[in-house]
Amino acid sequence: MGNQVRRNYGMFNVAEPEIRRLAEQTGEFAGLMIKEDNLGVLLSMKKGDKVKRLQVNRTYPGVKSRLNTTAFGKAILSQLSDFEIRTIVEQHGLNPRTENTITELDPLLDEMDRIRRRGYAFDDEECFEGMRGIGVPITSKTDNILGGIALYGPPNRLDDDVFFEEYPPIVQEYANIIRGNLEY
Repeated sequence: MGNQVRRNYGMFNVAEPEIRRLAEQTGEFAGLMIKEDNLGVLLSMKKGDKVKRLQVNRTYPGVKSRLNTTAFGKAILSQLSDFEIRTIVEQHGLNPRTENTITELDPLLDEMDRIRRRGYAFDDEECFEGMRGIGVPITSKTDNILGGIALYGPPNRLDDDVFFEEYPPIVQEYANIIRGNLEY
């Protein structure tokens, strides 16, 4: 039943092939998340050929997470006003998933400013130890937030050069393709 609902969701149908291509191109995990009830809901997660097994067994379509803990979620949060972010924090808190999770409002708001300026978010082992992610928001042509895509992998493959320099433009490119396909 959940898969039927997911297939009927327009962005899923448009994004799913691009998420698969992103995973194939990089060999890593790629996924799609939306915001629902001020939480992130994972709609899709694809594995590339470098992924031998699911390294994080709590990651599957339909799983919910606080938006501040993932690259997808932080990309989504960055498109909201500071007032909306404060409301979400009041509702769900900033409890840590790992020792790297942002757990205070002011540093989170500072991080949102950095994400807005550069156009993508990082999860540097903030949700799961041993996993790094790069997230990019998906917005409508009127700049409404629709969701976010992300690429995840372990630090030994997503070293600083790959994580901070090589992969962000690739994830942005796929987000732009999805955005364009949603518009036409």
